[in-house]
Amino acid sequence: MGAQLRVGRANAWAWYVGGASLLTALYLFVPPFKGNGPLINALGLSGVVAIVVGIRMHRPQAQAAWWLFVLGQFLFFAGDLYTYSYPKVFGADVGFPSAGDALYLLVYPALMGGLLLLVRRRNPRRDPAALVDALILTIGIGLLSWVFLIAPNIHLSGLSWLAKSVSIAYPLGDVLLLAVAIRLAVDAGKRAPAFFLLAGSIVCLLATDSAYNLALLQNTYDHQLIYDLGWILYYVLWGAAALHPSMRVLEEPATDSRPRLTSLRLSLLGAACLIAPSIRFFQSLGNPDVLVLIVASAVLFLLVVIRMAGLVRQEERIVSRERALRGAGTKLVGAAGYEQIYEAAIAGVRQLLGEDP
Repeated sequence: MGAQLRVGRANAWAWYVGGASLLTALYLFVPPFKGNGPLINALGLSGVVAIVVGIRMHRPQAQAAWWLFVLGQFLFFAGDLYTYSYPKVFGADVGFPSAGDALYLLVYPALMGGLLLLVRRRNPRRDPAALVDALILTIGIGLLSWVFLIAPNIHLSGLSWLAKSVSIAYPLGDVLLLAVAIRLAVDAGKRAPAFFLLAGSIVCLLATDSAYNLALLQNTYDHQLIYDLGWILYYVLWGAAALHPSMRVLEEPATDSRPRLTSLRLSLLGAACLIAPSIRFFQSLGNPDVLVLIVASAVLFLLVVIRMAGLVRQEERIVSRERALRGAGTKLVGAAGYEQIYEAAIAGVRQLLGEDP
């Protein structure tokens, strides 16, 4: 019985994802469930319940972070409940801004607070390199939000100051949440399945919010269910992250806090730095003089990045050799006979030169 209970707990997240996927398919394709307000409200509430169950089931030490996630998800559910149910109950359209918008905007500080608590637990020591990397990526992606979402909302005409402020607050909140999520993503903590489920949930939320805001600005939004699918994935993946047994790993302190400049991280940092000149490039199409300057600047930047990456790799190889030599020296000093000396020497050579020599 105990073994069955453990297996059930280990697979709870999969059962939840499977059940939610079935309900989502009904919501998207099957009348009379297609576009049904109470059904999407039920899916939203399921995310709240899943996190609560995950907390009770796995009992993480960072419970404050997960209860903040519960609050954030419940506020999102409450906003959905008001937005989707108000027109059906009272037979009137929801205005803008409304009480639903206030609930949606309160989601951001709740989620950011929980993520910051996880970042703090995973990184008990200061990590300025990760902070700088997070700032580079956030500023780069934030520029896209500024150009395509925030600035156009600022220049909208015919809106009250309150409506315009709320319109700006949504993409700004997404950028701030993105900043905290990136800080969590670039730290030295473990990458367990719950980490990727949580990251997927955040990506779905931010991508759907951005697409929705852009559709509103371009007057192409017509209650397409594809947007609801993005928000449903946000509910479900966050709930699945809480139910997954590895959710406790998210709070474990990093065992190795040394900064690592991997090829993937370097590529992402380089791409983020090229976002601004790329935007300027497309804005200057038809002006060859400016285009030449932009392209030349981007190429020079990439060459500098490649050169710096080579220097970093060279330094890492030197440090690795020094560690191997120190380790081999320690083994040689502690060797008690010819055989142990031989083993220590061979192990040191293999660490320095690889298996073939």
